[in-house]
Amino acid sequence: MWWSYNIIGRVPIFLAGVWVKVKGKENIERKKSYVLVSNHQSYLDAIVNGSSFPGVFKFLAKAELSKPPVFGYLIKRICILTDRSNKASRIKSFQSMVNALKEGYSIMIYPEGTRNLTDRPLLKFYDGAFKLAIDSGTPILVQTLINSGNLLQSHKAKMRPGFIIAVWEAPISTEGMTKDDIPELKEKVRVIMLEKLKTYNASQSIEAPG
Repeated sequence: MWWSYNIIGRVPIFLAGVWVKVKGKENIERKKSYVLVSNHQSYLDAIVNGSSFPGVFKFLAKAELSKPPVFGYLIKRICILTDRSNKASRIKSFQSMVNALKEGYSIMIYPEGTRNLTDRPLLKFYDGAFKLAIDSGTPILVQTLINSGNLLQSHKAKMRPGFIIAVWEAPISTEGMTKDDIPELKEKVRVIMLEKLKTYNASQSIEAPG
């Protein structure tokens, strides 16, 4: 997993002139398990998520991503797969995530559920990541990605050179929380991401590296 995130994944974006600035790494305890949540703008996000995190984590991913021969093999190695249309699959994948947390892995979930291809800063959040964190008693670690959607747009195959900023927040404890706290926790994370997106997009010029 570490090799996939930090070596294999970095090569294509480096060659394309994409540079990643990571902020807030001091908020992360390397050997601690977290439920990681991030906004999702492009296919670059998974590479940035992985290479900017000092530990090792598994993604929650759609089962259909495992079908391509080479890419599918990699997905099976680093992801917990789920078929969202199948209740049994969803239950099984949830338990697999709980087990992975107990084994010392962190789990990365995009609370938007899919790439945000709209003009809105964020899509609606689903409950899954927050339920997992509360049920397992695991802290949530929030990452906000800025500019990845501009560098690899959905309707274009070519990446633009430039910077992606990845910001980690201080962990949010879920100790003592119940399912009744999910809406408040979800909104708290959403506000954090929105504030970061607004701040960076308003105050910084994110240009191609010179």
